[in-house]
Formats: sequence, structure tokens, C-alpha cells
Amino acid sequence: MRRRLLITLTAVGSLIVALAGTGLFAALHDTARSGTNQVQTGELPSSADLKVATAVMGGPVACGDFSDDLSSGLFSATFEQGATTIGAATFCLRNEGAQTVALTMGVEDVSDTELDCTGDEAVYDPTCATGMVGELSGVFQQNVYELDCATSAPTPLGSGSLAAMQVTPVALGSLNQNQTRCFAVGTLLTATPEQQQAAQTDQVTWRYVWSGDVS
Repeated sequence: MRRRLLITLTAVGSLIVALAGTGLFAALHDTARSGTNQVQTGELPSSADLKVATAVMGGPVACGDFSDDLSSGLFSATFEQGATTIGAATFCLRNEGAQTVALTMGVEDVSDTELDCTGDEAVYDPTCATGMVGELSGVFQQNVYELDCATSAPTPLGSGSLAAMQVTPVALGSLNQNQTRCFAVGTLLTATPEQQQAAQTDQVTWRYVWSGDVS
């Protein structure tokens, strides 16, 4: 009798273990899962994307169409006898990049040429001959201003001759994403009478270059 009871208990225990292995107690644990998730980033503009436009002052500054580069220069003029300036030019800069940039304005491709040797020029200019290197870039100063875009009120930012700005650009401050700022560049012949004699009938050509750098 006792042996028969032990056999029965052993069989029942084995059955319980077997049933546990087949999920009898699965109700004590459950799992839920989502479908596949997906996240992606959209396209961003370049970190720095500087645009430039010519502009007209007169109360609010009227900026023209913005582009990567200007197709023409800001100045094309001749100094009249005794004149020390050929006026000013106005332009706008806009940042269409994704980050704030630090602006500078310099010049490049500066080329000085003697157009003729006139008056007393040969006394002060040892290279006074047509086609030789001229002296105008060293005395032709550029004065850079920020303009209030709403009122055209100017604030001086810096200055330098064309020769100097070729080496050290003028700092214009920062330009935030999608921000537009307005500027003007004035001209001044800063030569002494002797330098004016040496620089007569000279020609200088150059290109302005604006740079926006992410710090």
C-alpha cells in the first residue's frame, strides 16, 4: 500500500513538471512588441551660404536680387582733376546657411597699371612708362560702413587701401541664419601731393570678396 502511494505521488510530480514545461504557468509572464520604428533627418542647407546683392539707399535700403556672386563690379569711374573720391556703393549680404557666420570684406585680383606718363609723374615715379606697374592701389582707400537697413544710417566698420585690404580684410561682424545686413563702401584718395603726382594716369582693377566663416 505504501509502495503504491509513493509510485502515485512520483507520477503526479512528473506530470506537474511536464505540464510546467509546456506552458501551464505561461500566464505568469507575457510580452508585447511594437512594429518597426523609423526616424530620419531632413536635408539641411550648407553651414555657410553667403549671398550678395547690390542695393540703393534712400530711407530704407532697397536690396536687389541676391546671388552667389555679382556679375559686375561696384565701381567704374575716373577721378576728375583734383577730386579725392568717386563716391560710395551700397550692397546687402544675406546668410542662407544653417549656422551663424563671421563676415569679412577684402579684395583680390588687384592689378596696378601705368596708362601713361604725364605731367611731373616721372619726377616721383621711377616706373613711369606705359604698361608698367602703377601706384594707385596703395593710396586708394576703402571706407566700409554698416547701414541701418530701415533708415540707411551709417556706422563705420573699418578702412584700408586696396593694397592693405588684399592682405587684411575688414571685419564686418556676424550674420545669423536667414539674416540680411546692409553695407556701403566709400572711396577716398589719401595720397600726398607727391603720391598724387606718382599715381596720375594710373589704373587699378580689383574684385571685392566677402567671406562668411563658421566659428
